[in-house]
Amino acid sequence: STDVDAQQDKPQGHLNSEFFFAPTQVKKRTGEWGHNGFAERYAKAWQSFAIHMNDRVKVAEYSGVAAIESLYHTGLENKLNNLEINVLTF
Repeated sequence: STDVDAQQDKPQGHLNSEFFFAPTQVKKRTGEWGHNGFAERYAKAWQSFAIHMNDRVKVAEYSGVAAIESLYHTGLENKLNNLEINVLTF
């Protein structure tokens, strides 16, 4: 049910989907696998994903109030670079 386009054409007001909420899934899996089991599986899955993203995204660092404010305004203008991971520090 996170597919916005599918929600536009839902028959009779209903979407044939299952609701997914990440915090609920984390709680469920932690209960099933234990904290360490969840952490290990999560780390393995993230590493597998991250390998494919190394050449696609870059880290952009912004430091100080002026730089962060400028980035905020860039976002308000809908001009953020979706291929950047923004790290903000004061």
